Amino acid sequence: MIIWSVTLLYAICAAVTIVIEYKNSPENDTQVKYTVMKCITSVLFLVIAVAAFAVSGDVIFFLLLPAYVLCFFGDLFLALGHEIDNRLKNPQFVIGVFSFCAAQVVLCVVFLSMMNWHVSWPAIVSVLVLGGTIFFTKSDDYDFGSNALPCSIYAFFVGLSAGLGLQLVITCNNDSVAVLLGVGAIVFLISDLVLTMKLFWNKDVPWAGAVLLVLYWSAMWLYTAAPAMCI
Repeated sequence: MIIWSVTLLYAICAAVTIVIEYKNSPENDTQVKYTVMKCITSVLFLVIAVAAFAVSGDVIFFLLLPAYVLCFFGDLFLALGHEIDNRLKNPQFVIGVFSFCAAQVVLCVVFLSMMNWHVSWPAIVSVLVLGGTIFFTKSDDYDFGSNALPCSIYAFFVGLSAGLGLQLVITCNNDSVAVLLGVGAIVFLISDLVLTMKLFWNKDVPWAGAVLLVLYWSAMWLYTAAPAMCI
């Protein structure tokens, strides 16, 4: 099955990217290799999305395509923003954050349309995540610098996406695609929590980069491969 062949290549490229990120140091700057491999892996989740549509014919592909593309550009700009060594001083990082934020808005719209625009209690996750982010930006244990505002705006929408994803899991349990998309949104939020630790916590977390990438690319696989997994 083509979807599994591309998934295997996706997993291999993801593993290589994680190794490159792990080996980065002032003496061994792997930023360029990391950026290239991260973009290749991101291209592959786009390929998985196309393959899933080819297999399933599910038109949700067209609804989610803008989110896929925005996530790709978010990946690109975060990598160019030197996320690998936390040098968050150039505008690429903020562009990457807002690209991901736009992707989350698209996901929220798609999720709401799948639930006939009904919002229930899981949406409170958005407020909780926003409140937690604001708390962290004020904490001496975290250093957000000039990124506090864009990260807070993004936190609301990724929290809303995860909350609506949880609502999908609870209310659409007869729709396997909806459940996988909902789980993907929850995993995506968890990956962003790890990202916050990696980039802004004043303590060194050596495992954060690898865990972040595993969670993020797992979420993207769920988003892109869901239609093919449910036929």
